[in-house]
Amino acid sequence: MTLERVLRDLAAAARLGEPVVTMVDAGGRPLAVRTRSAVRTEAGFDLLLPAGVEAVAGPVCLTFHRHGPGMEWQENVVFVGTATGEGDRLCVRVERALNDWSLAGSRRERSGRSSDRAGCSGIACAPRPGAAAGRRGQPAPSSAAPTLDSVRGSAGA
Repeated sequence: MTLERVLRDLAAAARLGEPVVTMVDAGGRPLAVRTRSAVRTEAGFDLLLPAGVEAVAGPVCLTFHRHGPGMEWQENVVFVGTATGEGDRLCVRVERALNDWSLAGSRRERSGRSSDRAGCSGIACAPRPGAAAGRRGQPAPSSAAPTLDSVRGSAGA
């Protein structure tokens, strides 16, 4: 992850308000709650949990997000890490940020940013799935989309 990406994610997190923290509760069940406050620290965030929610040490996910009234757009920054804490205080050490999947702005802006985040211009992305499949020892995905020649050939049939 680049320094630019980290700084962008941290700036977005500050703008998006209090995060939702997802952790495993004392009974081993997943628990997602909106925090009452989040303060940035050198290693991550210090969180204040809602009344009645006890801090539990272990893996956590922090989701900073907002969305339009009709869910027509969304902006998200997601960090994963490890938490320690006591009572309603949780200290999260951020280990990494997950890929950005925000859909903020106009439809045109969202489309452009999607290909930008993928690290390509939109058309030049084709080699990436093959490389990813190769790393996993799997065959590259293929498209069932018709070619121009196959469409022309079937038009005369």
